[in-house]
Amino acid sequence: MGVGSVIQAELWAVLAGVRLAQQLGVHRLVVESDSSQAVTLIGYHSGSLSAMGLLAEDVTYRLLHTTEFLHTPRTCNGVAHRLARFALSIGNELVWIEEPPNFIQDLLD
Repeated sequence: MGVGSVIQAELWAVLAGVRLAQQLGVHRLVVESDSSQAVTLIGYHSGSLSAMGLLAEDVTYRLLHTTEFLHTPRTCNGVAHRLARFALSIGNELVWIEEPPNFIQDLLD
């Protein structure tokens, strides 16, 4: 993947989530990000040929018509933060479909 910045990592994560939602046949999707820059890039069609501009365009292209893309303050994004920290420790991709992993359950209760 070659992620070079935090914003690129955020855009790659959103793209992976949108692709997964499409594969699972999800028809309505709400994507939340604590990166206001990512939300702006995805919502603004700049036509930029930079790596981030092209990545944002790819995300925008794949978004479902019923997708909401929202900025969520980091203080309200504890689940995503804990999942990201876990992902750094395992080095491969995991997907939970039915039940959330035990290590975030306390944040969901």
